Amino acid sequence: MITYTIWEGETRIGYCCIRRWHCLREFYIDEAHQHKMPEILRQMVDIKLFDQALLSSTQTPAYAVCKSEFNYCSDRHVYYAYSGKVNAEESALDMRLACEDDLEKLNNIYFRINFSSRKKDVWADKIKLGEVYLYRKDNEIIAVGACSADDMQPEVVKVDVWVAKEYRHQGLGTRILPFLVDKAIEQGKCPIINAEATYYIDAVKKLAEKCGFECRAMIVEMRL
Repeated sequence: MITYTIWEGETRIGYCCIRRWHCLREFYIDEAHQHKMPEILRQMVDIKLFDQALLSSTQTPAYAVCKSEFNYCSDRHVYYAYSGKVNAEESALDMRLACEDDLEKLNNIYFRINFSSRKKDVWADKIKLGEVYLYRKDNEIIAVGACSADDMQPEVVKVDVWVAKEYRHQGLGTRILPFLVDKAIEQGKCPIINAEATYYIDAVKKLAEKCGFECRAMIVEMRL
């Protein structure tokens, strides 16, 4: 990520952060100069500093200005954080740490979900770090839970749940998520869910809220 400082004369009034593929990720202008945000945004576009953006709704001024200036806007991710107000009554499921022997099966699961094989052994690092938990039935993996550290936000842990299709709608998710929450809290960190806003987002919302998570932000993809 490249950070650019924004100046007016000799006064620093803000900054922006650009990630690869010319994507704007952060855009901040101090309160006294926020009325100039649309003009500054257009100037950055004119010099081809970026041609797309991925911004959180919590970045209120930048989010509002960019959404009005970009031609295409689509919800990309929904960010949930653990509130502690658990509504689920089911007990946490007892899961076991994954080991290297599980790597091939986990990669096959990942590629089926993502329809991609661009990255080999996507689970290898997570297994080495002790971030992956499995639930088996008849020696087959029917559910996976992950607690992933976030280098950009060391105070949080991202939790993910996957359940085999034939075992869904049986309450496994509401037992796996509390298990992952407990693991995150043991580390002194706040569990979060960063869910893609796809066709299954309603199911994610229902599961997250039932297990004590609250929606904190919407990540929106924008393109010129």
